[in-house]
Amino acid sequence: MYSNPRIPVGSWISVTGVNGMIASNTANLLLEVSVAGVAHVASIIGSFDPNTGIPGVIDGAVNTSKSATKEPSIKAFVYTSSSWSAANPQPNVEYSIGPDSWNDHAIKAA
Repeated sequence: MYSNPRIPVGSWISVTGVNGMIASNTANLLLEVSVAGVAHVASIIGSFDPNTGIPGVIDGAVNTSKSATKEPSIKAFVYTSSSWSAANPQPNVEYSIGPDSWNDHAIKAA
C-alpha cells in the first residue's frame, strides 16, 4: 500500500462490472482496504460484432465516468482492461505483448 494514497484510507469505493476474473479479484482486494473512488472493471462479452461490442464498451465507460464526475465525494476513477486490449490471439500465430502493444485486429474490425 502507498504511504500517501490519492484516496484516503478508510474511504469507500464503488466497483462496477464485477462479474469477471479481473473484476472480482479487484473487488475482493478493495473490500480489504476501503478507499473512495470508482473502479470500472467491466467488459461486454458474447458479441463478436464490433458494431455492437465496441460501442457498448465505450458507452459503459463514458456513462460510468460521467456519473462519477457528478458525485463530489469521488476522488478518482479507475478504468481497467485486460490483455485483449493489446492483442487478439489467433490459433498457431506467434506474437508477443509489450507496453506499446495494441489490438490492431479490433481496430481494423471497427
